[in-house]
Amino acid sequence: MKNRIVNLIKSPSFAVFLFIAAMLAVLWAYGSKKNNENPAGNTKPSSIKVSADVVTSRANDTNINPVTSVSSSITRTSTAALVSATVTSSTTVSTTVTSTTVTEAAATEPETESNEAPSPGQPLSPYLYAGESPNSAFYQERLAIAGDSIASGFHIYGYIPTEHNIATESVGVCNYENFTFNFGYGEMGMVDAAAYMQPKLLYISMGMNDTPNNSPDWFVDEYYNLITQILERVPDVNIVAAGITPVADYVSYTTNENIRNYNASLENMINSIGSPQVYYFDAYSVLADSSTLALSSEYSAGDGIHISSDSYNNILTALFNFLDTTPVMEQILASES
Repeated sequence: MKNRIVNLIKSPSFAVFLFIAAMLAVLWAYGSKKNNENPAGNTKPSSIKVSADVVTSRANDTNINPVTSVSSSITRTSTAALVSATVTSSTTVSTTVTSTTVTEAAATEPETESNEAPSPGQPLSPYLYAGESPNSAFYQERLAIAGDSIASGFHIYGYIPTEHNIATESVGVCNYENFTFNFGYGEMGMVDAAAYMQPKLLYISMGMNDTPNNSPDWFVDEYYNLITQILERVPDVNIVAAGITPVADYVSYTTNENIRNYNASLENMINSIGSPQVYYFDAYSVLADSSTLALSSEYSAGDGIHISSDSYNNILTALFNFLDTTPVMEQILASES
């Protein structure tokens, strides 16, 4: 028996058996070690997965640092997500994740710009509000301005939006038909612009360019024609015809006496119309020095004719108080309903 065992050990078959057994043992030992390092069901420790996006750090990358900060921005539809992860790794195969922070920013829909002009008659908020009346904002958001360079100051200084402005320099009753305004659909004259806009409250301020070369009677006749055209095209409009503002006492372009004569004729003409939709407003008295009746120095823009930003605030404050004594607000509400 002993000889048989010796012969078996010396045989080639036994050598092959020992080799196979040794290989199986090595493979079993290697598999056990891998299972201990990476338990079943775990993802690779060197990867971080956030939603559908993956931020990966490889331990066997020759460029990796012992401590690596990884940040990634993720965009989903209209929501921006800020993803930041701090990864700490050693020089061995294993990588340890110390912190992972995901912060969702609030969803922000992008504002869309429109090239279309606003709907006619649409109230638009101004940049600067004025007035002390509780109804001031109501009036101001619906206020449109027509007239000359002094009238255009309401827009220039931010008291009305561009879409409510039908005023520019050099305009007068004598030449308003020669000027055009652009509201996104081509050039329009003053009356056509008012018809397009369909304002509920229209403040007309012009006449400074008429006073040197015309007469008060001619002035009010032409002014009357303008008002009647606007009333025909804008049936729900409430028109305020403002008196011409005063000039400083050193101005030679015109005189305050001449301006007062024009204003008196304008007031009489408006009263003769007798319409609850048309009013005269004494803008002259708002800005005149009580002792000299000239433009108060605090309201001058520098040339003694044009007026400062504060002047428009004072005019609007007085205007809104005046409108509270009229049925204008009730008429606007009725037309809007």
